[in-house]
Amino acid sequence: MDQEVSLATIQLQNSTLSPPAIFNSSDWHLVHAIVPPYIFIVCLAGILANVFVLLVFFFQKGKWSVPEIYLGNLALADLIMLVCLPFWAMNILNYFSWPYGEFLCKVVNVSIIVNMYSSIYMLVMVNIDRYLALVLIMKARRLRRRRNAKVICFCLWLFGMIMGIPTATFRTVQYIPYLQTAACIIHYPSESWKLAHHLQMDLLG
Repeated sequence: MDQEVSLATIQLQNSTLSPPAIFNSSDWHLVHAIVPPYIFIVCLAGILANVFVLLVFFFQKGKWSVPEIYLGNLALADLIMLVCLPFWAMNILNYFSWPYGEFLCKVVNVSIIVNMYSSIYMLVMVNIDRYLALVLIMKARRLRRRRNAKVICFCLWLFGMIMGIPTATFRTVQYIPYLQTAACIIHYPSESWKLAHHLQMDLLG
């Protein structure tokens, strides 16, 4: 999301089109008509599915197994991200006008980034755990412990939060002349910061 909004802002700032021409283009009408409803549908379906998964794990008898620990954390990460995505849809519906203030501008985007990284690496751990369970059955017993899984999940959440620091630092509500509105964008203090953040996203995300 950081890259998309940033690139969109750059394109708009470099464009010679006036705001009405930008928002009256056929491409924009297509985006405006299709993307927000699609996001809302995905959010609704995803929230229901992930809440169901968490409820099943929560009300089951006995302690969570190692795969369930990873899957439960993955469902939680997906749920938090899905709750934040409607703000993205409303941002498009409002023609990139951000009426929710700078605090939510940072919180929403940081939450999406944190849970994006967490979801990716939780899914990686699910696959690693399946490999250990099916291929290295005897050797992996010490590795496949509930305590280890909890520590790994904690580290992955912490890693996601660290990866969200640039977004928390550089996200701001700023007036965009070509949009004639205050938008929630990434404002880098220099090109080197921009390059470093993009490399972080490309290499680790």
